[in-house]
Amino acid sequence: MPGDAAPTSVHRTEALDGSDIRTFLIADVRGYTRFTQEHGDDAAASLAAAFAARVREVVEAFGGDLLELRGDEALAVFGSARQAIRGSVELQARFRAPDSSFPLGIGIGLDAGEAVPVAGGFRGGALNLAARLCGVAGPGEILASETVTSLARHVDGVRFRERRAVRLKGLERPVRVHEVLPETPLPPLPAPPKQPRPFSRRVVALGVLGLTVLAASLVAYGLTSGEAEGLPGLEENTVGLVDTDSNRLVAQVPLETPADSIATGAGSVWVSNALEGTVSRIDTHTLAVRTIDVGGSPVGLAFGAGSLWVANSEAREVAQIDPESAKVVQRIPVGNGPRGVAVGFDAVWVANSLDGTVSQIDPERS
Repeated sequence: MPGDAAPTSVHRTEALDGSDIRTFLIADVRGYTRFTQEHGDDAAASLAAAFAARVREVVEAFGGDLLELRGDEALAVFGSARQAIRGSVELQARFRAPDSSFPLGIGIGLDAGEAVPVAGGFRGGALNLAARLCGVAGPGEILASETVTSLARHVDGVRFRERRAVRLKGLERPVRVHEVLPETPLPPLPAPPKQPRPFSRRVVALGVLGLTVLAASLVAYGLTSGEAEGLPGLEENTVGLVDTDSNRLVAQVPLETPADSIATGAGSVWVSNALEGTVSRIDTHTLAVRTIDVGGSPVGLAFGAGSLWVANSEAREVAQIDPESAKVVQRIPVGNGPRGVAVGFDAVWVANSLDGTVSQIDPERS
């Protein structure tokens, strides 16, 4: 499970003993580690306490049992799949309410099945799959297994959207996943708190891009304004579109935060930001920016085999982003300190800086 702190609360309702079908809910605060690094242990402890209080209140209100809290992660069990789904939607609503004052989004995973009661909780495949689904859920997302949606069948005010099957660590076959969506849209995700940071780096990346509106153009990422090897000056924290015929800067797209790598593909420019744990997608036609929270420290990008591949040095993994949904579809463990990533020769190649190794990923079987 994502959390790494010792359990701070363990409780189990005796009525759930036996071999009944149970639905497990795992919720995790996205960006908690970075929040701790930037704001300190006291602020993180207050955030964890607020998270625990809201989860406990919602779980108990919907007839569930809060089994375990690990700082930024909570595990709950329900006797009803419908109640677990309703509770997960209410959790997202509570954390995304305009007056919630909770600065980070949460991801939720749900699975159902029989489980073995043990001291203080349960063990079983359903709990493990719920943890895996929570791990790939983005901020504000609820991912449920097909077992959960089949048991629930229909829940008033909620719809299920089937996602592409994903391969999850420890499972031989891809898993069919449904996203749980309330029919009444929830408030937008909270904007993560930002700390001012000084930067003095200049242009860090260039990528070739063919555009329909401008032929033979370059996309340049700039961290500071000023000239850089003959290119026009860029504003701080922007992506600039340069017409190579005239060497003129024809457009700038503000990102608000500095970035570490750039890639192009699927009609978009992709820019990683290790400090925020995000990838920004820029539409090459409209220049609209969409931010994708991948967590950890994304430092390397490559596009190929129909996906964007993100080297996450903090999480020791490569995240695969589906360009159609602009969401992480799976996370693939690699070596320590992955920084560089490339696609070629029918494989994804990842350079692990701390191990001095290169990992090879088969994109067809990953």
